[in-house]
Amino acid sequence: MTKIPQTDKPASAATGPDLDQLSTTSQKSMLALGHLNSRLLRNALEVNAQLLDFAQNRIGEDIRTSERLACCDNVADTVEVISGFYQKAFAEYAEEATQLVKLGSDAATHSLEDIQRGTMAVSEPAVDK
Repeated sequence: MTKIPQTDKPASAATGPDLDQLSTTSQKSMLALGHLNSRLLRNALEVNAQLLDFAQNRIGEDIRTSERLACCDNVADTVEVISGFYQKAFAEYAEEATQLVKLGSDAATHSLEDIQRGTMAVSEPAVDK
């Protein structure tokens, strides 16, 4: 005859999910997602602020270039103003792209760190109280 192991838990608890552990894990998961969401929103705000500053500066440069063009008396002056405008624009766009790539890289790194911390927090065993 085979002996059935004795347990202090009721039969339903032995076969069903551990609701306390499930609840704790769910709470940790939601907390980790909240932190990640917060990080993603901060990153989006940083990128938007960077783009708005860039656009404001470029529009200002457009206005200044228009004013300089209005003062040109000959073709040589006009070519010089337009050439300077495009040289500066290309340099500023290249710099802006570099800064945006860095922001994106930093955002990805920090988000992955948040995900790792959240995963570790969720996978930690619950402490019985």
